[in-house]
Amino acid sequence: MGQLWFEDGQNLPLHRSELQQVAMSMLAARRALQGALPPSLTHDVPLGIMLTLYLAEPTGASIASLADEATVPASSVARWLSSLVSENLIVITGGAATVSAFGLDRMDDLLSRVIRSQRALMGWDQH
Repeated sequence: MGQLWFEDGQNLPLHRSELQQVAMSMLAARRALQGALPPSLTHDVPLGIMLTLYLAEPTGASIASLADEATVPASSVARWLSSLVSENLIVITGGAATVSAFGLDRMDDLLSRVIRSQRALMGWDQH
């Protein structure tokens, strides 16, 4: 990781590898929660789908693999996929889903915010 700030105090853009690492960490943390609390408190199906698809870029993932990963009924995954399509976050083609350009931009922003929040929490956001 390099310098965190431009001379004018603006945040440097983050590298895709940093964003992917955070996405992997978020998925690992979500898996670690399973079993510790009731599923209704730890499942965020659409976020899990988006993180999985973000990491599967550019090829995407099959609908079946997303249902397996989500650990909820396939019918629930199908409803969430429809919702994500209607929000223009993903595209479904031939039984596979990929993140749309808009979705990729939103995920880059989300993951950048997570990184910056952690840097602030640790006091790493200072010059």
